[in-house]
Amino acid sequence: MKKIMSILVVFVLGFVAVGCTVDDADTDKEDKKQEETKKEEKKELTYGDVIEFDGLEIVFSEPVTFATIDNQYSDLNGSEVAIVPVKITNTSDDTNGLNMFYYKVYGTSGSTLDDVSAFFDDDVAWTAGTDSLRSGASVDTLMHFIYDGNGDYYIKFDNMSEKIEVKLSIAK
Repeated sequence: MKKIMSILVVFVLGFVAVGCTVDDADTDKEDKKQEETKKEEKKELTYGDVIEFDGLEIVFSEPVTFATIDNQYSDLNGSEVAIVPVKITNTSDDTNGLNMFYYKVYGTSGSTLDDVSAFFDDDVAWTAGTDSLRSGASVDTLMHFIYDGNGDYYIKFDNMSEKIEVKLSIAK
């Protein structure tokens, strides 16, 4: 009888050990999946990436072009400007557009750059009809900001419920 009990205890302990091993393997797989998901979430967004923000898909593209502000009445007269092509698509069910108060551009030194779109007549991101895009509609537009030298520029989108940052390397 003692032999049978001993054998039974060995079997039970064996099953428990196997169960723990399988459980640990499942836990390891789950941990790896979570790590991969975090890496994907932390991926630095840049040109060509689809940015989903506030019911919009925003895609920055190249080439970046440059211009100079020509307005004798402005303190920014003579300032160089970077012009970045942007495609904006309304993915919401309602009329929607990019709100100019929901994004800021940071220059190579990390400081906020002036929005200078008002100095240009071409398609600008906050006036090119994006405030009235019907569901599914798209617009190819431009974003203008002061050029402060070669380097990395960051555009931070923030509508108080979601925050996204895009890195754009710009060089003349």
